[in-house]
Amino acid sequence: LGAVITSPSDAPMFRSMNLSVDYYNIKVTDAIGAQTPDSIQEKCFSTQFNPTLDPNSPYCAGVGRNAGNGVLGNLVGTYLNTGAIQTSCIDAQFNWRFPAGPGTVSVSSNFNYLLHMKSTPLAGAIPMVDYAGTLGGVGENGLDGGYYRWKLFSTLGYTINGIGLDLQWQHLPSIKSGTAAVNPATTFLC
Repeated sequence: LGAVITSPSDAPMFRSMNLSVDYYNIKVTDAIGAQTPDSIQEKCFSTQFNPTLDPNSPYCAGVGRNAGNGVLGNLVGTYLNTGAIQTSCIDAQFNWRFPAGPGTVSVSSNFNYLLHMKSTPLAGAIPMVDYAGTLGGVGENGLDGGYYRWKLFSTLGYTINGIGLDLQWQHLPSIKSGTAAVNPATTFLC
């Protein structure tokens, strides 16, 4: 959902001014991601996926066992379509160009506010974790982590006869450790 607002003025100073605002809400089911050790064991030892807890279940194929005593051995993970992701965000962009002296000044600012960045490696098995504002979620469902609550990127430029000079600035606020998504009492900031 989005809107673009352009300047109603015909004055040279304000006619090239516009603002766009967009909202999105994306849900992905059966996300492709590498199995985590937790998700490999969860599927094998959960009655939701393996109701009889049969060690020969396809869900236990990645759980190695010691042939002599049956104790857990190495876990073998693969990529599966099992996870879920949900994210929602508000993006805004402001652009303004106006004549100044022999050239043109341009101002552009992009703002992003992350409402949610939820993920789970096993859809339906465990609740989704909201990683917004944290460094968490790395590797889960192919995610990279680093979900800043908000970001701002601005450019100020001046152009004369096709030659321009731009100054760019990116602001990222402090962000919590990835463990804060699961344990809100975590106070470590990055």
